[in-house]
Amino acid sequence: MALSENDHELLARYLDGELNAGERSSLEGRLQQEAALREGLDNLQLATRALHWGALQQQVASARSQHESAATTTATIRRMPWLRYSLTAAAVLLLAWIGTRLMAPAAGPETLYAQHFVEWEPTQLRGGDTASRQSTPYLAGNYRQVVDDLQQAYRMRGTDAIPKDQYLRGALAAMHLKEWSTALSFLTELESSPFSDDADYYKALVFLRVTRYGDALALLEKIRNNPAHLYHRQVDDSFIRSARRLAQ
Repeated sequence: MALSENDHELLARYLDGELNAGERSSLEGRLQQEAALREGLDNLQLATRALHWGALQQQVASARSQHESAATTTATIRRMPWLRYSLTAAAVLLLAWIGTRLMAPAAGPETLYAQHFVEWEPTQLRGGDTASRQSTPYLAGNYRQVVDDLQQAYRMRGTDAIPKDQYLRGALAAMHLKEWSTALSFLTELESSPFSDDADYYKALVFLRVTRYGDALALLEKIRNNPAHLYHRQVDDSFIRSARRLAQ
């Protein structure tokens, strides 16, 4: 089974010593269980060693050429055709892998948004909030009713009387309706609440969708740098890299 782009990135960072203790332990556990991942690591190590050998051999040959005759240099090269072919094959494989990653078209904001949108489910309850009868219209796809009911409740009772889970559903309903400013206003009400992690993640998605890439990237990096964040696993290195491309 082919490895994902994120797995290739993890293996490269593993070899470079860039993983933290938790990431390294997790990857080493997967390496014990997943044959495809072990094979990917072996191939990357082989290519790395081959390129290192090639660079070293080139340096040695260059130094010798200053002191030896052309005939001696030619004879030395002829004695190791297998190494030359092995280095060429390894270099081609590695460059092909790097090239496919670099030449792949960058995902647009709509694509990233669709790939990473996490749908609300009534089992996701925190901070003592309960899925009330207001969840029924959302689950039925009546997003217009969800937004209108929340706005009416806000006008009649004020923000403090409205359960925070209702704001979360209202924000997601507004996102389904592509009413981005309304979604952001509802998400702002979730700050300093048990749903603050949700606010971070969905704000980042909205910012991506409306091309506020700098704001989106700041929130995504905040989530990625906090292993305890509820959406830490959703914001992987590939997601961060795609957002950075858009922000450039």
